[in-house]
Amino acid sequence: VPSKNHGVTLVKGDDPYSPAYKILNPDLIPPVPESAFGDLVDSIYAERGFLLLLNFKQFKRTRGSLLTVEKRDGSGPVFEIVSNGKANTLDIVYSTENKQQVVSIEKVDLATGHWKNITLFVQEDRAQLFAGCEEVNTAELDVPIQSVLTQDIPAGAQLRVGKGAVSDRFMGVLQNVRFVFGTTLEAILRNKGCQSSVTSDTMILDVLNGSSAIRTEFTGHKTKDLQMVCGFSCEDLISMFKELKGLGVVVKELSNELRQLTNENKLIKNRIGIHSGVCIHNGIVRKNRDEWTVDDCTECTCQNSATVCRKISCPLIPCANATVPDGECCPRCGTPSD
Repeated sequence: VPSKNHGVTLVKGDDPYSPAYKILNPDLIPPVPESAFGDLVDSIYAERGFLLLLNFKQFKRTRGSLLTVEKRDGSGPVFEIVSNGKANTLDIVYSTENKQQVVSIEKVDLATGHWKNITLFVQEDRAQLFAGCEEVNTAELDVPIQSVLTQDIPAGAQLRVGKGAVSDRFMGVLQNVRFVFGTTLEAILRNKGCQSSVTSDTMILDVLNGSSAIRTEFTGHKTKDLQMVCGFSCEDLISMFKELKGLGVVVKELSNELRQLTNENKLIKNRIGIHSGVCIHNGIVRKNRDEWTVDDCTECTCQNSATVCRKISCPLIPCANATVPDGECCPRCGTPSD
């Protein structure tokens, strides 16, 4: 990438599958397109926060802005994330009602001249920083993040990478700058290998070849990007998609067969004159509330299409030589001829 046009130069990064860029002049790096920035702010507003993933190598004990939402009129930042190597903090700078405030996450050890892989989780008014798999520290904002990055911000501000105030220009290398939505902090850390996935929307800010130095797009930019964020490779997703298509065919066939069976049942009912509430018992159609005897000791009743059968109960007989007459169920005292 010609540094005279883009303010960056391509270098070897911590992630061998993604480009890394040494920042030479952040003023030459174009802002994120307004439409993409608007989508980002909408997502932050909807989820009341964001997950920021970032690889970088910062010069020792320097202070530099990683991301800045700056006003177009040049009056200052609306929101800024600054790695402050001089104070050993990660500073979150934000403006509310023309008042600038700073919240610092302390003891971060980021500006060391070595590669750092950070995850910054901002939810409502709470900021939580992880370096690799280790939780570094937390801090609290005075107002929730969605009150800072409101949906009208893109009309009067723009998102810049590596560019802050004159004294806050980032000095070092940036790689894999990502805002992640639709998943959890736990899922992101697990997919990084911190624990032994979760589909998410990812907005990737990459320094690229061509006329624009920054691009914002959704998950699917690179196979490794997809697997790192949601835990599935492209092959896994293709296999799942094929299985879902197969299940769709099976469900459609079962639905057609069920519809055909329902139609056949309706036709049979119409042909034999079956009406609502009738019963079919031993091949004989019985009307609702009909009563009949199955054998000498069993009586049945049709109750709203349900056949209910019961045994006939017999009284106690006060004799020892009781007999059961033909065609009856209960025994009687005396001889059959009585």
